Amino acid sequence: MKKLAIIALSCAASLGAFAFPSFDPFADATASGGTSYSPTSNLSVQTNAAGEGWYAMATAATGSPVAIAGGSLTAPTNLPSSTGNMVQLVNQLGPGARFNIPVTSSNTLFYSAIIQLQTITSLAVAKSDTHGGGAFNMGFNNTQTVGQSGQPTGYSSPLYFGSTNGGYIIGIGRGTSGTGRFWETNTTTPHQAGETVFVVAMYQFVAGVSNDIAALWVNPDPSSFGAGTAPTPTVIVDGVNNVSPDPDVNGGSIQSFIFGNRNTTTPDVMYVDELRLGRTWADVTPSTNAVVVIPTLSISTVDPNTVQLTWRGDASGFSLQGTSQILSSGTPWATVPGTPTTSGTNLIQTDTLSGMKFYRLIK
Repeated sequence: MKKLAIIALSCAASLGAFAFPSFDPFADATASGGTSYSPTSNLSVQTNAAGEGWYAMATAATGSPVAIAGGSLTAPTNLPSSTGNMVQLVNQLGPGARFNIPVTSSNTLFYSAIIQLQTITSLAVAKSDTHGGGAFNMGFNNTQTVGQSGQPTGYSSPLYFGSTNGGYIIGIGRGTSGTGRFWETNTTTPHQAGETVFVVAMYQFVAGVSNDIAALWVNPDPSSFGAGTAPTPTVIVDGVNNVSPDPDVNGGSIQSFIFGNRNTTTPDVMYVDELRLGRTWADVTPSTNAVVVIPTLSISTVDPNTVQLTWRGDASGFSLQGTSQILSSGTPWATVPGTPTTSGTNLIQTDTLSGMKFYRLIK
């Protein structure tokens, strides 16, 4: 279920339209102006069908980069079928890929993906008793730096993997502290190499100091997909059930999602498919039993200083935002002044330009 957007040029200024939640099936997007996601190509040079791009990070690392692999992983019941290819991560210190998202410092953010740890020979051991061990290779991040040479820091809700009893378990932390990793309890019947698993992770901002919440769902009940509220997590770090030594999100905001080939203790070979990023449980678990409307934002010229933005009227819950820059963490998105009006089956809204401006629909 692809999120669509249009990028337009008008009024002697560049106008971009983006939507959030985001979805990347790692499928050929050339028909929509994106890239091909060809097997063996670097993830960091790809752009999806919505015009949302991946950016290089850890560029100074000399190992294998995060890359596209051919084929796809089987989606769980009630989730839309997988399409296109998938991402391959390996246990080397190599270049990774960053996907920038709206800067967020309140409420919740979720991500979901279908994963398969193909080989776990070198995977670090999970240490449930000390809330440590294991290793992570994906999660939210606190910057939008393009072409970052070093390995990023400032992760939130990183997804951990740790070997145990001939298999592996999955965990989550609020950050990356060596004693803030909380694990599944299925240590006697762990996941096995080659098993396909559906995971959902959440980061929730909570007022106060060092009390934000991280949560993990592993193979959640398919009947919960698309629901207005999330089911009970498999693992939760909330200061009551599990007390984390990690501070609240570093820098005060989440700005991107990262895949990284970080070191030799992560899964030897791992595949990830159907990445979804959003603000609600329903955003990242779209049910095949639900009707979801993803609006396309189009732009037209009214006069040299005014543009008209149009989107579907039956796409509920979206608001229009604009910004003068999309790569500067210091330039926030802001709600476009005015109220959309109805025109046939669409909603329309005008805005006055004073230079370059980018637009997005968000909920």
